[in-house]
Amino acid sequence: MGLDIPSLDDRTYEELREAAVKRIPVHAPEWTDHNAHDPGITILELLAWLVERDGYRLDRITDEHRRRYLSLVGVTPRPPAPASVELAVPPGEAVASAPTDHRVPAGTSIDATPPDGEPVGFETTTDVTLTSATLAAVVSVAGDGRADLTAANDREGRSFRPFGADARTENTFNLGFDADPFAGTDRLELTVEFDDAGLPDVDGHPADPVRFVPSIEVVWERLMEPERWWADDAWEPLETVHDGTTDFHDGGRIVLSTDDTSEAGTADENETVGEEVDGETGHEGTDGETGHEETDGETAVADASGDDATPLAAGVLGRTEPLGWIRAVARARPERPASAEGRPDGGAREGRDHDRTFSYECPPRFDAVRTNVVPATQREEVADVALDRVDDGEDRPTQPPTETTGGRAQRFAFPRSPVESATIHVGGDRWETVTDFAASGATDQHVLLDHEAGEVLFGDGRHGMIPDPDLSVRAETAVYGGGERGNLPRGTRWRVDLGEEGIEAIPITRASGGAPAETIPEAFERARTRQETSHRAVTRADYRAIGRRTHGVRVGRIEPIVGERTAEPVATNTVTVVAVPYGPPGRYPEPTPGFLDAVEYQLCTHSLLTDRVRVVAPTYVGVRVGATIRVAADVTEAEARRAVTDRLTAYIDPLTGFDGDGWPFDRPVHRSDLFETIDRLPPVEDVVDVTVTTGDEGDLAADPTTVPYLSSVTVEFREERRTCGRGV
Repeated sequence: MGLDIPSLDDRTYEELREAAVKRIPVHAPEWTDHNAHDPGITILELLAWLVERDGYRLDRITDEHRRRYLSLVGVTPRPPAPASVELAVPPGEAVASAPTDHRVPAGTSIDATPPDGEPVGFETTTDVTLTSATLAAVVSVAGDGRADLTAANDREGRSFRPFGADARTENTFNLGFDADPFAGTDRLELTVEFDDAGLPDVDGHPADPVRFVPSIEVVWERLMEPERWWADDAWEPLETVHDGTTDFHDGGRIVLSTDDTSEAGTADENETVGEEVDGETGHEGTDGETGHEETDGETAVADASGDDATPLAAGVLGRTEPLGWIRAVARARPERPASAEGRPDGGAREGRDHDRTFSYECPPRFDAVRTNVVPATQREEVADVALDRVDDGEDRPTQPPTETTGGRAQRFAFPRSPVESATIHVGGDRWETVTDFAASGATDQHVLLDHEAGEVLFGDGRHGMIPDPDLSVRAETAVYGGGERGNLPRGTRWRVDLGEEGIEAIPITRASGGAPAETIPEAFERARTRQETSHRAVTRADYRAIGRRTHGVRVGRIEPIVGERTAEPVATNTVTVVAVPYGPPGRYPEPTPGFLDAVEYQLCTHSLLTDRVRVVAPTYVGVRVGATIRVAADVTEAEARRAVTDRLTAYIDPLTGFDGDGWPFDRPVHRSDLFETIDRLPPVEDVVDVTVTTGDEGDLAADPTTVPYLSSVTVEFREERRTCGRGV
């Protein structure tokens, strides 16, 4: 027999009112009038009515009602999420077993065998081109300095800056291979692992537009004349087929091809390349040779694949072994014509000068650059799967377990679960899979797929057609995947199904991300969060929240200013917004035109129809601070100076200074603020004097777009102790 479902609506209004009145002497003995005319009794009666109503609802609202409510607000509980993993295929003999074009197509099966447990099926998610060349050298050239980053690229947990600490245009990121990376194919794929620890997210909100076009363009080239490697015309352009990093603003895949029709760079061929250690990244430099290095003709190795092959040569960029080189060059993106096309407000942003030198707002930092990386997800496709009927009643129908009975709301189960997707056939006819039966009629051949349980549900004749009896239910194709089963431990053996024996692959990270289906309470919480998300810029808080989640950029601060407060005259319905990009601590990041354009487009999309939005860069004003202090006992002057400098640098910071949210716009730096800040430091016994001098970049008090930064700190010391007039 089935379980007895308890009744949650078992107390009437009268019972609830009587129980409440009986509790009055216990909790409020001074309350003696319990008649109906008493206002307190009226309140008790109201509460009793509310409790009775809620109890009535508890007995009648099911998960199906809750799902329908969620669908009305545009939220559907998420199905089980599959685990994902990135695998590295070693070059050499393993790549030799790949297809002739060196490409691993999407959907290729991968067998994952954990140390203890049953194998789990994975599939590749995208086409991948393999190379037999090994990445042997990674060198950054920033300005006139050069840093060898090979050890950092090979070592787990050590990141590096590909374009140096400043990350300016014309800096280069060079990769050297022990063989022609394009041998046997016209493509080369690189995977960039981006170090985004502590950085704001760049994904944005799914409902927001994607507009960001970086002002810095990463152009890829390969070295064709090693004896003139320092000259720009010795490098041949490569075509960027795909750039998932958005010009080194994030991690992702980069696909390069030798079929390039663009013109080569025109930079100065006589540029001198020096060498020095990158002080910020802390990586080892090369041997210190500078100037133009001629390659010894005897060490050059010509590739046998033809004149179009990447030549190998020693002596390039300080490396002694013969290597084939490609490089990424940071260049200013060509000017885009100012246009109103696609702008929500119909206006046009003014054109900008793209001839000047640009720097990344936040210099990119990589964990590693790899080749032969195969992304995969837990997914296994099976054809022609028979489904078994799930009988709820005690009397089993006479039909075989794989056939319909003609009853209402029949359920059929897959051999295993979870099920990502399936194509259902009933008696040879294909039935459509829907998320619910709300819009299904009595003659609609619809089925509902329960991903988590691995079951399909038929309609009841009113919402969804009842299949005729004695029909077989089969899945023409079924895709299994999702859930925590794919979160495999370390030590799992991975084999890519290519050739007879396949290719052994090495996991870069653990397979993770698998999760069960979203529960109804979790979906309600997501719906609640979604409703609280600002999608219309009305208040200053709306502008800040919407501007910070701009797709593709890392925003540090957003500060809206009303029209009458701006330093220059603007229309009365104009909202001026100061956008500050995120940058490393201790520096004031300058926004590029692409950054400002992305933020402006984002805010225009969400602003009121009557508002005009103008996004501008902050005006940084340098502040020089002089402090005269007395040092506390047992503290050296060097320690005190370092403590004062570090504290003032953190305090007068555009992004994180003042109260932690950045120094307020148009607020001067007062001496009283600095007196109190320095006096709190343990190494400081007493603050004698503080001086503050601002630069002439702007007026902190009059211009609302200005924000200070600390340009210099001078610390002086007084040896005598304060006596407060009492003498020594």
